[in-house]
Amino acid sequence: MLNRRAALAEGAIFWIIYIAMTGIIILLIRAIPSTIYSQTTQTFGMENAILADRVYAKVGWQSPLTGRVYIGELPSISDWSPAGVNTAFDTLGAPRQLSFRLALDGRTAYYDEAFYNRAKPLSPVRYKSFVEKRPVWINDAKKMASLEIDQLFAPKPQGGLV
Repeated sequence: MLNRRAALAEGAIFWIIYIAMTGIIILLIRAIPSTIYSQTTQTFGMENAILADRVYAKVGWQSPLTGRVYIGELPSISDWSPAGVNTAFDTLGAPRQLSFRLALDGRTAYYDEAFYNRAKPLSPVRYKSFVEKRPVWINDAKKMASLEIDQLFAPKPQGGLV
């Protein structure tokens, strides 16, 4: 009689474990592909690198003789116009708001300064920040200066909400 109870208990334990494991496997088969396919691609780094390249391309001068643009090279520091930064970039239709600060040899220029000043204190949490330094050759001073590009992005709107 004791062997029969042990056999029934052993059979019941087997089926309980079997049903539980089957349920877990079914859930994994369903959850893993849906998790993989529902993830969105994070393009934050690529967008920032592209914008930094666009900003860096604007810091330069064009030879009147050949028409060649010398990117990252200035005849003198006075040739760099911080006032022209706001008109140099068209972000109409951009999926999110952006701003940046350029600092070169003691001069500072802003693109959308109001948004930058509002977003910079909140950048670690609410806004994404990207800082990059690039070299700029200043001909009259015969020196390399460092152009600091500090970008701030608002997160992408979710669900079509702005």
